[in-house]
Amino acid sequence: DDMLDRQVLQIQPEQEPNKSAHPFSSYLATPNLIVLGDPGAGKTELFRQSAGATDGHFITVRDFLNTPVDVLPRDKWLWIDGLDEARSGRGDKGTIDRLIRKLYEVRPRALRLSCRVADWLGTS
Repeated sequence: DDMLDRQVLQIQPEQEPNKSAHPFSSYLATPNLIVLGDPGAGKTELFRQSAGATDGHFITVRDFLNTPVDVLPRDKWLWIDGLDEARSGRGDKGTIDRLIRKLYEVRPRALRLSCRVADWLGTS
């Protein structure tokens, strides 16, 4: 099955989710997305396949933060997976701050970032 046709719901901060699902491919024109899902929902596989379909670059948050800027691709779609894994057990904003600073240096054409729902919406 084509992962880009996977049905997803769009949510906006502080708004009720739109209850009608749309194919993930319908969000390709959106420059930046955060994809939330429960463990095992298929976020990593969605990102791997989508990176290939968009001539993008798949990387985990941990690898992105530990890779020198001059080695990372510029002006490409970045599919960054696993924010929750890089923040595991941390109550501070250090990981997010490092991620944002590095994104400003790399300047991707588009950004897709995945995180577990509980870690994004929870206290961590």
